[in-house]
Amino acid sequence: MKKKKSEPHIVLHEIEDWLLDDIAGLCSYLRLKKVPTISGSTGYDKMLSLFRKGNKVYLKGFSAKNFIGNLNMELIRRKHSKELANLERTLNVEIK
Repeated sequence: MKKKKSEPHIVLHEIEDWLLDDIAGLCSYLRLKKVPTISGSTGYDKMLSLFRKGNKVYLKGFSAKNFIGNLNMELIRRKHSKELANLERTLNVEIK
């Protein structure tokens, strides 16, 4: 099996930036009836702000398992299809 040459993948955002693309799903998990105003300069800071509004603590790397089922991953993927195209091609992932 010939090994494919892997192209570099440049990260421009934190994962929290992508998770916030389905803020309605996050608010559903947090039992917030409407999307609140959140503050922060980074996705992480914004998640901290949002979770505080829902009286929960966001712990990077640990909290996702609790709310991931509330997120619309297709929506998030669709919003980032250009950024994911190179990675999906490298991994031989084909999503229709």
